Amino acid sequence: SRVRHRFGSHASTPRAAGTARAASAPPSRPAQFDNMSILIPIKNSDEAIELTASELPDDAEELLGILSNETPPLDTWLRIAVEYYKLGNADNFKAVLEPLLAMYNEPSAVADNKLFETFGAKSMAEVKEVKEQFIAIINALAAYHAGLASREREKTKKKDAIAAAQKYYAMAEKIDMLSGNTLVGQALLTLAKGDDFKRAEKQLESAAQLKTSVPALLGKACVKYHAG
Repeated sequence: SRVRHRFGSHASTPRAAGTARAASAPPSRPAQFDNMSILIPIKNSDEAIELTASELPDDAEELLGILSNETPPLDTWLRIAVEYYKLGNADNFKAVLEPLLAMYNEPSAVADNKLFETFGAKSMAEVKEVKEQFIAIINALAAYHAGLASREREKTKKKDAIAAAQKYYAMAEKIDMLSGNTLVGQALLTLAKGDDFKRAEKQLESAAQLKTSVPALLGKACVKYHAG
């Protein structure tokens, strides 16, 4: 059977009212995106809630309740947050991701933290996958604040945005010091600050050595250009 969910608030774009449709999906199925659709697997069933970016509600509270109840893979949370950001709704972008930070900082009796316990990080392979997905979330938050810093002209607000970005990049680095995306992000933040080109170049060199990294190579070229 197909189940429809209608959100209490209207969608983030005027073209459609917020609805979500059930789609066939195994309960253990990872996050899957069919064209522009987002699937949220429903626990203990062969169905999944399906919605598109245009169906995201302006008020994310109900959607957050669904995410908390069904606990889909972390990349689903990130996809929803990014779609909110693309719609110009930075508040919901942060609202979707910040509960995951709280879970990461909450202790657990059966895992390293509540995040790992909730998202089933039991085997080494699962722990690695959850860590990679969570680092992507932290880096997304860091990049958001780095973007604010690069656009901000008021000194105090710019300083605060840079501090927030640095905090998130440090958090990601603490989880995995060898994350190429974190190193690239830190280097780009250094460039946004407009100083210490040698440090930025070193960070990009480290990222480029991990694996072939187009962003790192482009960043290195940018550093050399600005450094003369």
